[in-house]
Amino acid sequence: MTDIDIIGDLYEPTDDPEAAPVKLPGFHVNVTREGMPESLAAFEVDPQPGRRVWAGDVLDGARYVETACLTFTTKAKAKANLGDLWPAEPEALHEPGPIDLDALKAERNAAITAKREEVFAAGFTPSIGQLAGHTLQVRNDQDKINWLTSAASYSAAVGTGHGAVPGATFRTMANETVVVTFAEGAKVIVQDMAAWGQAIMQRSWDLKDEIDAASDLDALEAIDIEVGWP
Repeated sequence: MTDIDIIGDLYEPTDDPEAAPVKLPGFHVNVTREGMPESLAAFEVDPQPGRRVWAGDVLDGARYVETACLTFTTKAKAKANLGDLWPAEPEALHEPGPIDLDALKAERNAAITAKREEVFAAGFTPSIGQLAGHTLQVRNDQDKINWLTSAASYSAAVGTGHGAVPGATFRTMANETVVVTFAEGAKVIVQDMAAWGQAIMQRSWDLKDEIDAASDLDALEAIDIEVGWP
């Protein structure tokens, strides 16, 4: 039997004791691992530390032994994916208050930004050439600066007639070193990685445009920010 603890919103305190805590993206739910449907594994995250885990639970690596911490983009997504695990809700005793659509849009836009960075952090994997199947790290701004520097260097080598010379060095996320020609190195960064990054940004912009254009809650909830990423 799987037990469930619906947490909902989570907040992260700031370094400023007088500042309001920062709301974390998503809708949060904890369940026990025993009997948990396999479909929920896609929503599991590794918060450090975990919030409201089951009493006595301990970490085994990055995850808790008994508690699976799940994050969904919205409450509606949580209910849809948890199915029968979601507890029956009592009938409302009063009419719900007005929906702050602008606040919900801001929350969803923040979730899109977080998803965009998650896709970048997963790395870029070329599909052809000697680097095919090797994932290259693009986790932060420093990584991006390093790739721009390499792109300029490799392009300069190609421009001076050294394109066929092996000398473009790549360090993969698996800590393997792969050396290819300057021409291939320049193509991987200047063309392939750049196109991948542009597609990520375009998906982010398209989703945020859809969010901004949503005229009501139903339209907002219909936007799936988890699909369509390169």
